[in-house]
Amino acid sequence: MAIQDTNTANTAYDCSLFGGIDINGNINQLWGADALTNAVRMWLGSFEGEILRNPYLGGFLARLITKPMTQIQSDTIKTEIMRGLVNDFIPKLENITLNVTPNYEQRYWLIELKAWSPSVKVSVEVSDRVRNLV
Repeated sequence: MAIQDTNTANTAYDCSLFGGIDINGNINQLWGADALTNAVRMWLGSFEGEILRNPYLGGFLARLITKPMTQIQSDTIKTEIMRGLVNDFIPKLENITLNVTPNYEQRYWLIELKAWSPSVKVSVEVSDRVRNLV
């Protein structure tokens, strides 16, 4: 994700996580809240070492979905995602609300995130199901 400085405010820009091209043959572009949501989803799905210029960042969720689903694991996932968002995610997010809800029967985690980015001046809302791998 890139942040473009305009005369009025910073604007978030990103290419779609899901790919695709528009009718002119250009890669789908996302702006503002859509770009920030896309960046959060990509960050959540990253593995350790995928973050450019620092091989020790990323992977806050990937390593935790390979363990059995328990309430302790749910709390650990929430703690690790919050730690990563505060220490690792750019642009900075504030007023973060995060819920991690296990669905034991269908073996997935429901991750719901709401936050505000003061530098981009947009809010982000993500609600994703992440399959547990055990």
